[in-house]
Amino acid sequence: MGCRHGHENQFKEKKMSKRLLKEYLKLVLESVAEKGQVFTLESPKVVVHRSTDPELTADRLDPLAIRQTKQSKRGSEPKVGVYAYGVENDVPRYGENKIEMTIPAGTKVLDLRGAGRGASSRLSLSSAKELLDDGIEAVVGYDYIGPEEWILLKIP
Repeated sequence: MGCRHGHENQFKEKKMSKRLLKEYLKLVLESVAEKGQVFTLESPKVVVHRSTDPELTADRLDPLAIRQTKQSKRGSEPKVGVYAYGVENDVPRYGENKIEMTIPAGTKVLDLRGAGRGASSRLSLSSAKELLDDGIEAVVGYDYIGPEEWILLKIP
């Protein structure tokens, strides 16, 4: 009988941990704009998006299309954005199809580089729409493990 209670406690702890993590992620995603500063690109920025789809081209990329992630499968808000790296930090492991795009000078960008690793990852649809409503068309930050990443909310 003691074993049964132990399993119940483990189940309750896991359930509580998942709930706390969901609440934390919701807080992080809801306040994404408050974590950074907005700037305007003074010169064009060349970025690279990688894909495993050999037919994909820049004109077929939809930044607000729902991306399938482990998080979105668990019922959290859908994630969006076209994730790219500066041409100087190209990451070929994300696919053989290299799509280069130039973010034009004058583009408003939300800078999350000072907010820590992962602050720019998993951008929600509602956050993206709020940023676009404010005229922000890109976000720059750091991936959890990689170099500086750019998230395009509008294809240049």
